[in-house]
Order: sequence, then structure tokens, then C-alpha cells
Amino acid sequence: TIDTINADIRQLHLVKSMATVYGGLAAAKVAQIREGILASRLYLEEMHILANQVYAASHKDTARDKGFATKNLLPQNGKTLRIILGSQTRLYGELVKQVFDFFSEAYLPQSDDVLISGAVTNQLFSDRFPNQQAATLELSDYRFTPEDVVPLVAQAKNYEHIYVYYGKYQNPFNQKAAVFVLSDAANSSEKEVRPVKFTFEPNLDALIAYIEQEIITTLFIQILGESLLAKQASRLK
Repeated sequence: TIDTINADIRQLHLVKSMATVYGGLAAAKVAQIREGILASRLYLEEMHILANQVYAASHKDTARDKGFATKNLLPQNGKTLRIILGSQTRLYGELVKQVFDFFSEAYLPQSDDVLISGAVTNQLFSDRFPNQQAATLELSDYRFTPEDVVPLVAQAKNYEHIYVYYGKYQNPFNQKAAVFVLSDAANSSEKEVRPVKFTFEPNLDALIAYIEQEIITTLFIQILGESLLAKQASRLK
């Protein structure tokens, strides 16, 4: 009837209005997250420079003479951890499954340990690898705090090789599965630094431990931000 048709039209207009509102909220969230990622990148760059300067100034060997350090922040034990930053819900189209499939192509069940964030991704893992175990971590799909990073850092510090699988933002209409080799980014590179004379207070070991913790923590904050950015942007499609 005409009344039924008009009711359906009103319902469609309501759905369209709700979609517009949610899209606007997602766009605002995308802008906010992008600002945070840029800030963390700048901070990370400064921490790496400081780390190289401290290592070079504190070592009584050729590393200091050459002006660079070769310090590894992670243990050299051959152990591998693969982290999947997944999703708690199914609101993000194909992105969550694309990230999981990307992980699956590289996963070696005989040797790799796995840490999964997100109930949906954890179910994908159980279905694909029913005989394998994975540790889980609950992270929100919408926000995170520095406290949320603490268990990630605690896990990561036990492994030499760390791979983080996540959705990566390319533009508002395109996101893709990506992997970040955190172990490569965490270890300071053989990059020349300007020699700096330091007075270490109260303790050199405590200062180095603090710098290492900050670098690894900031790397995780950056990756979590990238993952949130991709998920929010996927809702704009």
C-alpha cells in the first residue's frame, strides 16, 4: 500500500541519516588518530637519536670512536612472536580477514608463538588452526591508553623476532593488511651520531633501561594508532 511504501521510505531516510552521522564521527576520529601518529613518529625519532648518543658515549670501545652504537634492545634467543591486532566486532568489512590471512601465510606453527587482540580474530585463528594455542589480549577497537601497551611490551621483551600484523591506512578509501617488524625497528642501527658528552645520573644502566622501554613502548603506540586509523577509515566506505 501507499502507507507501507511511505513508511519504508522514511525508514530508508533514517538509515541514511544514521550512516551519515556515523561516517562523520569516524572521519573526526581518523583526523584525531592521524595527529597522534605523527606526534609518536617525531618522539620515536628523537628517542633513537638519544639512544645512539648514550650508547656511543657509554661504551669504551670502537663503537664510541666511530660515533655509533650497535646495541640490541631485544634478547638474542632466536624466539619468534607474531602479534595480530584484530577486531572485537565485524564492523570493518574485509580488513580484519585480510590481516588474518596475511598472518596465516607466514605463520609457522612448529616454532612461532602467537598473541591475538580481538574476539573475531581469535575465532578465525581457532577455526584455521584448531590444534594450535594462542595467547589473547583484549584491546578496544576505538581507543587505547598507555596502560594498554604495558602487556604488549612485557610479552615482546622475551623475543628476538617480533612481527605485528595490522590494518594499515593508505587513504580514506583504501586500507590494506600489513606487517611491522618491530624487532628491526627497536634495535638501534649503525647510524652515525654526533658525539655528545654525558654525565650519567643516577645510574647508567637505569637510564639505558628507561630509553629502551620508551622506544619499544612508542613503537607499539604507533602501530596501535595505525591499526585504529585503518579500522575507523574502513567505516567511511
